Amino acid sequence: MAEKKVGRKPIEIIDSLPYSNIIFLVAGGDNYAQIIAEKRGNEPSPTVKQLKFLEKEKYLKSEKEKLLNKTIYFINWQKILDDFLKYVNQNVDYVCSENERLGLNLKTTIKGFDEIIKQAKDKAFQNSIKKNKYLQTFFQNYYSEIGRLKENWTITATFDFLSFFGDLNFIYQWSSSHEFYNIEKVFYILNQSESSFPEWLLNEKKPTNEEEEFERFKKVHKHTTTEQESLEKKRKQQLDDFLKKNKELVELYILDKILQVIKMKPSLQLGLNNAIRQTGKEIFKRTLDKEQVKSYFDLRTKYNLFSIDRDVIEQDLKEITGGNDLKTTKAKEKETNKSGNTTQKEQTATKGGNK
Repeated sequence: MAEKKVGRKPIEIIDSLPYSNIIFLVAGGDNYAQIIAEKRGNEPSPTVKQLKFLEKEKYLKSEKEKLLNKTIYFINWQKILDDFLKYVNQNVDYVCSENERLGLNLKTTIKGFDEIIKQAKDKAFQNSIKKNKYLQTFFQNYYSEIGRLKENWTITATFDFLSFFGDLNFIYQWSSSHEFYNIEKVFYILNQSESSFPEWLLNEKKPTNEEEEFERFKKVHKHTTTEQESLEKKRKQQLDDFLKKNKELVELYILDKILQVIKMKPSLQLGLNNAIRQTGKEIFKRTLDKEQVKSYFDLRTKYNLFSIDRDVIEQDLKEITGGNDLKTTKAKEKETNKSGNTTQKEQTATKGGNK
């Protein structure tokens, strides 16, 4: 019987700091062994071996520079995008399995959850996004800047950071961090200018008295109010027509929605939420007296200022105040008030009798 070999599983290239850093440098234009070795503070010989291995694993391509007699290397972006889509698929599967295991029912908390998952698993979409020129442009600039900054990160870390903090929504103003590079904003600004500064207004003479000023105001007001609806329709039509001609931009937007889902780590999120809640309770216990906590809860109840589950807060109130929930507290307050009123009446009657 053959003896089983036991050993460590080889580290993936996308999880290797040395190989990832070489890829970042090549992306930034340092594309031959001598310059890469100098940038990394290494000898050329091991760098040549690493470059050849990356080419063998299809992360790099090469060609011979005849004039300088050097081998020049280039990134095979298709391989990078293959690894990225594999990462996305693994995380989609993870979120779905955690959703089922923990009974989270994410479709009630994430708008369009089922549709996003369906799009993520669609083979046609996956094949198309791998060829997306904008996504390749994104990674090329992402990695070249990391290489320029000489940062020690793995490719997997770049995928993680993108899924957590990236923003590939270049279409819609809503939920986008792009204040300038935003297509919807482009059409809004262009048409808004059309509305606010029509040609007749720009060419009109400046009013010389209050009557002319008032007439001008009425014309401008009529223009901006009556034209608003037609301008809104125009903007929408322009955007729809634009997106029909730019499918790759739509793909990038769909990918952004998928990334918004896979950045979730349900177990970590639940653990984090619990840690925040328990720490908050401890802070209240140590820094506020029970009456302050009760008054705070009562005021929030009065103005309906709860953004989380109220039952959870009521349970916390019991623990912070030593076991009295809101209903018990209010009942005791009523009894105290009644008792206090009776005593006052008795005292008044007694005083009256003594007189």
